[in-house]
Amino acid sequence: MGTAKQLLRIGSRTLLRHSVEEAIAAAGVDATFITVGSEAERMRVELSDLSVTIIENTGWAAGIGTSIATAARLIMQQQPEFTGVVLMTCDQPHVSAATIDRLIAAHEASAKPIAASAYAGTIGVPAVFSRAYFDELAQLRPDKGAKDILLRHPEDVAVVEFEPASVDLDRPADYERFARSGVTS
Repeated sequence: MGTAKQLLRIGSRTLLRHSVEEAIAAAGVDATFITVGSEAERMRVELSDLSVTIIENTGWAAGIGTSIATAARLIMQQQPEFTGVVLMTCDQPHVSAATIDRLIAAHEASAKPIAASAYAGTIGVPAVFSRAYFDELAQLRPDKGAKDILLRHPEDVAVVEFEPASVDLDRPADYERFARSGVTS
């Protein structure tokens, strides 16, 4: 992207703040953990008024897997009572508290250890992982994301259709197209 995309604005909020506020607002979320890497201090300032735990990933440049693994290890150590986690990224601007609640409800209703979003012919995040998958999350290769686990264990995944998750702001053109669409947070 050429800049810290987490701090790009959609309407009145940054992508980061939008994601965090939606996670906090979700009925099934007891605590919110944010993994930050590049521009960590700016992101801390952006979230300073919210009740969240910020996890700094100093190995962020090696890939998304390091951020997920860092968070999973910390949660396993500090939150042994947690039975699951919702994993999401801030570059999917259509994810809302309602989306998160739908995933949690599907996870609980299905009795499967994972509930993942389906969009653009694939499955991915946002997704709910039960504690049974914390070890795998904590051991992700640096260059792999959670999708790697989803694809290796399709029988364990409850699928929740969520086509809006296909809007993923990875490149400047993605962000510009989204900004021109007039959708705001």
